[in-house]
Amino acid sequence: MPAGSPAPIIRVVAALTTDPHGRILLVRKQTSQMFMQPGGKPEPGEDSLSALRRELQEELQVDVPASALSPVGEFETDTANEPGHVLHSQVFRLHLDQPVTASAEIAEARWFTLDEADALGDRLAPLARKLLPRLAAPRLRESVRALILDERDKVLLVRFQFGPARFWANPGGGIEAGEDRLTALQRELREEVGLDVDTLGPEVWTKTAYFPMNGCDGQVDHIHLVRTSHFTPKPEFTDQQLRDEGVQEIRWWSVDEILNSTEVFAPRALRELLPDVLRRVPDQPLTIAGF
Repeated sequence: MPAGSPAPIIRVVAALTTDPHGRILLVRKQTSQMFMQPGGKPEPGEDSLSALRRELQEELQVDVPASALSPVGEFETDTANEPGHVLHSQVFRLHLDQPVTASAEIAEARWFTLDEADALGDRLAPLARKLLPRLAAPRLRESVRALILDERDKVLLVRFQFGPARFWANPGGGIEAGEDRLTALQRELREEVGLDVDTLGPEVWTKTAYFPMNGCDGQVDHIHLVRTSHFTPKPEFTDQQLRDEGVQEIRWWSVDEILNSTEVFAPRALRELLPDVLRRVPDQPLTIAGF
């Protein structure tokens, strides 16, 4: 390259990929010791989203819809493996809650905590190094939920559906500006199941999961025990309002039904957690990471 000439630019698309535990996915190619974001070069005539979806399928054997990829920005950095070039990267945010398999030219695909990624030192690609601060201070939405138990230890759960994700969870939701936990839980329970509560029971679980939502990077659920007589749920919300909130169904579950069900629950470990709470309410809430 003649002296004074600008460095050649390599254009790529890349996925800033995280999981429910807040870890970052990095890959290493067979010809390199550097870890970087999954992605690659668009083919002629290929738009950015199509290129990234193809690369993710080829490199990790995951098929993600275009709606799962949200723009982060465009960045210029040094290249990891091609000295004398400038890397121009169009980066998209992706949340994955499924296994990945290293394929094609990828030798390793690993999940790292932020500290583990930072500790890679010179083995962390310049783009990945530049993106790490965006994950260092996640914006977490505060939420309050109720573990509702009747006199026979049946559990009232709500079935949520957001796109392809379907799961049963404790009723409740986000704490709005100016609300404390009790006020938020009172509002949420009236809206979703038609239950009035006067006090906030003990917090049994604190669950933090990372996923993009409403301008946040995840949510902290404070799950409080609520003891009540058995009742028929009669939400204040209309059927349409419930559907707008993702609520598809409300029902009581016995412990045996939960233990033997093939349905997906949140917390995912509900089958293990519930018997422990029934035996003894914890003095301090159990901390849960991920869904």
